Amino acid sequence: MDAIIIAISYLLMIVGVIGTILPALPGLILVLMGIIIYGWHIGFDVLGYSFLTTMVLLTIIGTFVDILGSMVGAKKYGASKLSILSMVVGLVFGFFTLGLPGLIIGPAVAVIFTEMFKGKSLNEALKVTLGIVLGFLSGIAFRFVIGIAMTISFTIKIILIYFSV
Repeated sequence: MDAIIIAISYLLMIVGVIGTILPALPGLILVLMGIIIYGWHIGFDVLGYSFLTTMVLLTIIGTFVDILGSMVGAKKYGASKLSILSMVVGLVFGFFTLGLPGLIIGPAVAVIFTEMFKGKSLNEALKVTLGIVLGFLSGIAFRFVIGIAMTISFTIKIILIYFSV
């Protein structure tokens, strides 16, 4: 039974780490769910309450910094709320039509057109787009690193539990 629970936990974590890059999946939450399912199975006291607290805090921090990064990048370069909304639409549309490259191309094109529609020059629209895309990509990178760190920490924790190292 332990092997099945570990497999389910890792499956959730792998999907979660992928979800830190893809817009449709709640990445860090899935990683945390994998850890919680395993903790529920063996007992949270065995996994360690400080370990679980750290994982919850990393999930919250990763999510907060991601949102903050996108907003700071957008506001710093003068993006409007409509541009931010069009970025999200472009992100989803870009991903589903172009795959991974669409994660960058879709939002960039959507924001450029939105800013130009609002009367900005191409140069101004490109500046806003750069800010939004850089903020967005930095948020993705941060979430990805946290997801990997959580998965590695979990793996080390399992090794310590099972091999009493």
